[in-house]
Amino acid sequence: MTHLNKHLTNTFSWTHPLDGKKYEHVRCVVRQLKMIVSTTKEQQQPNLRQIQDTVIEIYKFLATSNIEIVKLFIYDDSALGNFEWVWHGKGFTNQDKVALTQSLDVDLQPYLCILPVELASEFRTFFQAMGIHDKFSSTVLSDVLRSIKDSNFDKVSPEKYHADLNLACAILKAISSSGPVDDELHRNVLVPTNQSQDGNLEMMPASNCFYRDREWLTEKLADDNYSIIHEDVPNVTARNLGLRPLSQHVAPTDGLGYDLAGPHETVINAIKRNLDMYKEGVGIFKELIQNADDAGASEVKFLIDQRSNKQIQERLLDPEMKHCHGPALWAYNNALFTDDDIKNICDIAAASKKEKREKIGRFGLGFTSVYHVTDAPSLISGPYIMMFDPRLIHLRSRIHNPAQPGVKLDLRNQRHRQTVATYPHQFQPYYRVFGCDITKDNYYEGTLFRLPLRTAYQEQANILKATSHWMEQSKESPPESTHLVAIKITSKLSKSTKKSTLKQHWLVSSCASNGVSLMLANQPEGRLQGVLPCAGVAALMKQSEDGLIPDPVKGQLFSFLPLAVPTGLPIHFNASFALQPNRRHIWSKATQIHDGSEWREFEAEWNHDLMADVLCKAFINLLTDLAGMHDLVGKYDFQILWPKLDKCESDFHPFLMAFYQKMKISVSQE
Repeated sequence: MTHLNKHLTNTFSWTHPLDGKKYEHVRCVVRQLKMIVSTTKEQQQPNLRQIQDTVIEIYKFLATSNIEIVKLFIYDDSALGNFEWVWHGKGFTNQDKVALTQSLDVDLQPYLCILPVELASEFRTFFQAMGIHDKFSSTVLSDVLRSIKDSNFDKVSPEKYHADLNLACAILKAISSSGPVDDELHRNVLVPTNQSQDGNLEMMPASNCFYRDREWLTEKLADDNYSIIHEDVPNVTARNLGLRPLSQHVAPTDGLGYDLAGPHETVINAIKRNLDMYKEGVGIFKELIQNADDAGASEVKFLIDQRSNKQIQERLLDPEMKHCHGPALWAYNNALFTDDDIKNICDIAAASKKEKREKIGRFGLGFTSVYHVTDAPSLISGPYIMMFDPRLIHLRSRIHNPAQPGVKLDLRNQRHRQTVATYPHQFQPYYRVFGCDITKDNYYEGTLFRLPLRTAYQEQANILKATSHWMEQSKESPPESTHLVAIKITSKLSKSTKKSTLKQHWLVSSCASNGVSLMLANQPEGRLQGVLPCAGVAALMKQSEDGLIPDPVKGQLFSFLPLAVPTGLPIHFNASFALQPNRRHIWSKATQIHDGSEWREFEAEWNHDLMADVLCKAFINLLTDLAGMHDLVGKYDFQILWPKLDKCESDFHPFLMAFYQKMKISVSQE
């Protein structure tokens, strides 16, 4: 039995007690709710408080009734029909257009509604049972964008235009807040375009739009099938929605990949393995001369270029290419690249492909010797321009597949010529070097290599080179370094907003080890895999009243590139892990017993020793150096960065166990 107040029972002639388990009683109450809905819509100025009080009493009865009977009469009854039965404070709506809590910072009405706090608090269980969600799904929010488009078909007031634009931006931000959206949502979601103006908000499919990743890029596209997303939508939102950058439409490039040894080998490891065969120094010149001779050249020239080119570092294929825009070594020969030469220059797998060794000739294995002096070589030959970035640092925005870390342009292609015209600073250093003028001729009679000399900026990040050099000079101590790195990120959401600046400090400790991981790397399998006993750890530092202090993060794993592998640690790891083919897991198979002795696959053994040996050493170095930075670091809990067993993922337990074992040894020695 449910006892309703006398006002309600008298109003609707409910003279007998109602039973929520009886069909007719529930049907009667639902019918009265429908009458209230109809009456409210007919009234121009309804008494909202009186309606809400009445509706609350009805909800109290329905909440204690048999929920299946309630659903039957609200959703399925042919006589009553599916009607807008949910009160949102100013009227009624159906269950698909209302949520229990607000997930956006803007008012969703008139498209969607949020339950009044009073109703959501008292009847949460009832509304959830009736199918009302806590928050709106991406699909529901996407439908609102279509409603916005429909409501802006004709000219609207400036107030409605700006309200709808703000709502659309907030919805897109919410939809993409957890990262890139799936393909279906990318195809269906609508976004406001730059063609929108007061009185007309234009909405287009995200799949047909671009975002402007460079302020100076023209908005005039080569065709009318694409639009630019509105400037009020941040670029990070546009990227998560799957929009492509305008630069890659206005100025496209082709991918340029390497032929690798196998699915477990990275480009970096393949190059490192080949560099072991070529010493630094004059050997680079010998290889370039040999390559030219193999190609049939009769003339070879070299040039040391000391120009800094600081005045032409804006319109580049990627902003990070500015680090490759200074002094360079040029190598010219009067032969032309063939299609086979292009293939051979990308073949860095030959050292582990014995069946191909007799085929190593021009522009193949020997070309990798240039990586002794440069990180991003490039060349022009005939109609071709090729640029390589195996570390994915300088051309990252142009490279979508780590196995293809380079770009290629064919100047016979009109759109590639447009790329050259769009980014004049990128190709300006070539002008008049050994007679080169691609902007005029779209062709170069010969082959011209540009090898940007490695800068101090690049040297700092090159732990691979330091470790490789140390392994050759085994009498030296392993390289170690700890740096406090300041990162400044400036962003601007739109032309009408101010720039926002985020500044972070990271303490980064890198090292190599002469322990068990070095022995494993020097084994035949280790040399084949191209692994290195070096690693780095990074801890975020935040500002406190008396200095910088450690700030635990959700640890991310890097193997020279970020990996989607959770660690459960408060710091970031970077090391040459043995990865499974999908790059989503590290090798970590359990120990097996073979002939009475313990045994692991090499990849699993390597990862285990890498964590227990090198990463543990780098982490202890970081903690030690942190403790000694009295002038910069404030007071902090010395255990704040220590790994916790209940949070650490099992794959990384070797690091955790090795660390605490080291701590135990250290304490016992003291």
